[in-house]
Amino acid sequence: MVVAAVLATVVVAPAWASGIRRQMTEDRDVAMRTAQAWIIDNVDRDAVVLVEDSLWVDLVRAGFDPDSVTWFYKLDLDPAVQVPGGWRGIDYVVLSATPPDIDALPKLQETLAHSETVEAFGQSPDTAIIYEVQK
Repeated sequence: MVVAAVLATVVVAPAWASGIRRQMTEDRDVAMRTAQAWIIDNVDRDAVVLVEDSLWVDLVRAGFDPDSVTWFYKLDLDPAVQVPGGWRGIDYVVLSATPPDIDALPKLQETLAHSETVEAFGQSPDTAIIYEVQK
């Protein structure tokens, strides 16, 4: 047991230290905060916006209607979330450059297929992209 604990400490601790150092010294949320500021400054408060979960609270606090700002997963996975007109009822989508697997989200895919990038902030892999739905 002692040998396994020492071995784990010698092997795992340097990797953990490196990861913790990165988390403490790199600001990997700059792009999403910049996208949030752009939305607040440029989008009507009654617009229908699909966002990553981290933006919902901040946009609602900024005066956006809580029923018009939706975590993008809910569009496909929550039966209570209904957007009149489907993708045509959505105005903007805000996603990271590498969102989780969207292959299982056909409504989101359809919305993105009818959208154009209006802004992108940050550098890969920490990029935030704002899409405007073309109606």
